Amino acid sequence: MIDLEKKLLLSAIEQAHFHKWDDTLVEAICNINNINQDLFYIIFQNGTVGLADSFFKLVDDEMSKSITDGFHKLPIHIQVSKLLSARFDYKYTQKSVVLKILSMPINIKFQISHVLKTADNIWNKVAHQSNGFDYYTRRMMLSYVYKNCLLHFKKDKTHKDMMEFITNQLKFIGKITKIKHKFFA
Repeated sequence: MIDLEKKLLLSAIEQAHFHKWDDTLVEAICNINNINQDLFYIIFQNGTVGLADSFFKLVDDEMSKSITDGFHKLPIHIQVSKLLSARFDYKYTQKSVVLKILSMPINIKFQISHVLKTADNIWNKVAHQSNGFDYYTRRMMLSYVYKNCLLHFKKDKTHKDMMEFITNQLKFIGKITKIKHKFFA
């Protein structure tokens, strides 16, 4: 079943250049892979949302490849920057797919969930040991940065511009963190 899920996801990525991320895409990939839509909805129970979740798991896997020996010895802001950069490096290779997913009719609920999951995933990969208030504020600040990066990505900016934007967003958050430590330390 996992092989079929991956096969359908890869078909969706290929066909997303010709279809919206909706039922027309489902119909196209079912026809190409010679399966009925009932089987598709068994594999992707939430339909195109489930398919989008699978796509972003693929993006997570690509992002994880940037974690090399010595990664966790780097300062936290550098680790976060590397993970965000790797994430958007892959997204640029599939920009039309990402834009179609982000244009789904149920867009806002999916985007909020996606942003929060991504921020949590990045902090888990950084392996930063925070708890209580710090645990939540770090994830919320990263969610803010990632949301801004997605909005910037949608504006059809260049890859270089995106990397500069990530750096500037993290610098801004660094300033907020320093201020937070002055008041709550």
